[in-house]
Amino acid sequence: MPRSAPLLLALALSSAACDEVVRWVDPEVALGETTGSERGPSTLVVGFGEGEDFVPLDDDPTQRVVAGLQGGTWTMPTLRADTLAATLHVACTLTTAAELLGETDLTTPTRPASPGWVEVARLPIPVSHAPPSSHLPIADLEGAAATLACEVSAAGSRAATTYRVTLDVP
Repeated sequence: MPRSAPLLLALALSSAACDEVVRWVDPEVALGETTGSERGPSTLVVGFGEGEDFVPLDDDPTQRVVAGLQGGTWTMPTLRADTLAATLHVACTLTTAAELLGETDLTTPTRPASPGWVEVARLPIPVSHAPPSSHLPIADLEGAAATLACEVSAAGSRAATTYRVTLDVP
């Protein structure tokens, strides 16, 4: 038998095998009434930190204010909602008895936090005095009482919460 015969035999067999069409079919899957991404939030918790380091404002009602890298002063809480929605519409305000210090209103992506929950980490809320005093430093707000009110919505549902906080200004 010539040396090339096994090679020719292998080629003949492989070309015959190439004529077969393999069709992969996914198994049938029964879905429940809704998936987590279709269910909007019903509970909202605001705090600081991320993942395992998350501390709710209920446990520590200090609202930390930081100087931004590109200017301005900000508070950056983390929001947790009991949904699996990929994005949330978020609206938050920070006020004292006398003035609106800052607000944010945006749609932002989420990331998993714990089973059935997502979080929006480091949500930027600007902090400054209201006009006409907006150019003044905010050092006088150190230790001031304020109200942080936040609302999130997705899939036709919304969750809102309000916290009484103490400002920690650098």
